[in-house]
Amino acid sequence: MTDTIRILLIEDDPSDQQLIRSALQNGLEHVHVEIIDKRPNILATLKSEPVDIVISDYELKGYTAIEVIDDVRSFDRNLPIMILTGEDNEKIAVEILKLGVDEYIVKSLKFIRLMPAKIMHIIDQKQNVSVTNRTGQTDIFDEGENAASVEHNSNRFISAFEKSSLGFAIGDQNGNILAANQAGHDLLGYENQELLGKNFLDVVHPEDREATRADYVRLFSGESHGYNIDRRYIHKDGYTVWCELNVTMIGGSSSGNIPLVMVQAKVINVRKQAEEQSNGLLQSAPDAIVIIKENYEIGLINKQAEILFGYTQAELTGQSIKKLIPAGFQKSPLTHGPLIETNESNLKMEIFELYALNKQGQEFPVDITRSNFETAEGRFESIGIRDITEQKLAIEQLRESNERFQNSFDYAAIGMWLGDRDGKIREVNSATCNMLGYSEEELIGKNYRDLTPEDDLATSIEYHDKLYAGDLDNYRIIKHYLHKEGNYIWVDVSVALVRSNDGTPDYDIVHIVDVTKEKEISEELSYHASHDALTDLVNRREFERRTERLLTNIKVDQHEHALCYMDLDQFKVVNDTCGHVAGDELLRQLSALLIRTVRKRDTLARLGGDEFGILMEHCSLDHAHRVAKTIQKAIQEYQFSWEGHQFRVGISMGLIAITPQNDNLTELMKNADSACYMAKDAGRNRIHIYRSEDSLTAKRQGNMQ
Repeated sequence: MTDTIRILLIEDDPSDQQLIRSALQNGLEHVHVEIIDKRPNILATLKSEPVDIVISDYELKGYTAIEVIDDVRSFDRNLPIMILTGEDNEKIAVEILKLGVDEYIVKSLKFIRLMPAKIMHIIDQKQNVSVTNRTGQTDIFDEGENAASVEHNSNRFISAFEKSSLGFAIGDQNGNILAANQAGHDLLGYENQELLGKNFLDVVHPEDREATRADYVRLFSGESHGYNIDRRYIHKDGYTVWCELNVTMIGGSSSGNIPLVMVQAKVINVRKQAEEQSNGLLQSAPDAIVIIKENYEIGLINKQAEILFGYTQAELTGQSIKKLIPAGFQKSPLTHGPLIETNESNLKMEIFELYALNKQGQEFPVDITRSNFETAEGRFESIGIRDITEQKLAIEQLRESNERFQNSFDYAAIGMWLGDRDGKIREVNSATCNMLGYSEEELIGKNYRDLTPEDDLATSIEYHDKLYAGDLDNYRIIKHYLHKEGNYIWVDVSVALVRSNDGTPDYDIVHIVDVTKEKEISEELSYHASHDALTDLVNRREFERRTERLLTNIKVDQHEHALCYMDLDQFKVVNDTCGHVAGDELLRQLSALLIRTVRKRDTLARLGGDEFGILMEHCSLDHAHRVAKTIQKAIQEYQFSWEGHQFRVGISMGLIAITPQNDNLTELMKNADSACYMAKDAGRNRIHIYRSEDSLTAKRQGNMQ
């Protein structure tokens, strides 16, 4: 090309102006660069002189590249546009490339030097590629140039996301996969480039194919420009993979490129499993419950929450929890700071009062109960929300008159009593009687200490004494109360002190709410996150967490510990002969057998498939070997029966001592696994003890790498 290339540069930083002008003049033989920095000058310049390509910074004073793109497209929709940015931001890249720009470059000496070559390539592409035929329909593969345009358009996006941890794929209007990044291949178990040439419908779950096909038709007909949805895919190995999809159109007639579809996918198998397990618990809860993610985004609500706030599940999913909180309370603990810290039992509760906002714009007071749980997809909070409007009104009425107080006291929906300095109950309402199983006569004169179990007594006495000593005006605790029938219930207790006219303590008002159901739900969610659903044993994640905790302390306490890695022999025979239902039953029965065989203090876990692990704390290697022999003998003597078939299975075991010298979890698990496979290679149904100098184990590890 011998004609002068006319470039409009939109940049407000003088040093960047000079740097880019120099790079263009040094890299292009015939070039004219016109520089502007004010938005009103964009259209004026385009109308006054011819321009071959527009180059714009992303962040400009008073406007961004988004407005630049709008202005340029309003003048000439086919004029090439290149966007520059000072940071490598994936979100900005998605936003810009969706608008159909021709190139997106990070400001660095390396990339700026490449600008002349990229400009020549873009101009050549615009001159050589025809996108739309006379009927207005896109025919992607009629001409070689169109195929090249498709490849260029899709590869620009894949190059931007190649290193992303999310799966990305580009497809044409027929559903053919033109490009996919490595994460997209890994997600479905395919080797690099193996997805190319396949159709999206080839990997979609059969039950989701019609819906996927219908969504595709809406996209390319212009009825929809994109959507977010959960869909099932089929892994190369045959199992189902749940994915959260973000599907958008890229290119198209507005940008001069062939229309393509970009699919962004994130695996959500654990989330789907958790939703199925916890949905029944959530829906049966008496209070509104909202599950939020670490970024405060709402993931799930129950029916009570829909009733309380007036929104449906679909309206709130993906929204911030701030949508349910009035503007004056946006800086509450619920919306600021990290999620509440996890304690040793992986469960903690926090309780406080707040005001909530419903769909009609009405504000109302609520009790908030926060509890956290963790899954493989991250940390979450379960937020229990109880409308306390009536409770607030009841308290206000207490202050206004004794008569109104008495009515509110007697007929309150929550438990209430009046107590004295000694802790004795003066008056009690029917809700408290129903909650604790006593009659009014039985409770009056009883001391709160008689209803408090020993584990909670010291804390309860401490708060009560501080209240009457004047150190506190009120307090609130979560504790147990003893029901008349002998069982314990979880209660949320709020206590306020009422003083006489002279300021001396008169009596205390106690409000009691039964939170047993909420506590059970929180514990159930935590349990499912750490246990295997089939065998009810500890799962791999919890097993590794406990092992990691042991490794952290081993250099201090110097105790002996051991780890045993086990793999069933001949398990596949049962599966192949009688099916997976029989295999699952065998795993359940063997798990029960192993529980009876191992020591009570040991951690027994199902690590996956037919693999098990035992963490033997405070156990020498010799003693661990004796335990392993006991397990081996029990498995050998066990006979499994299924529909007239009789089976015997064996177990290969790898045993390793846990010492201060092997305190790395990854290495410890790898070495135990290697020892297990050595036992299997040596003839199955054996025990192999790992030692670092063991040449056979070392050779086995080398073959595995």
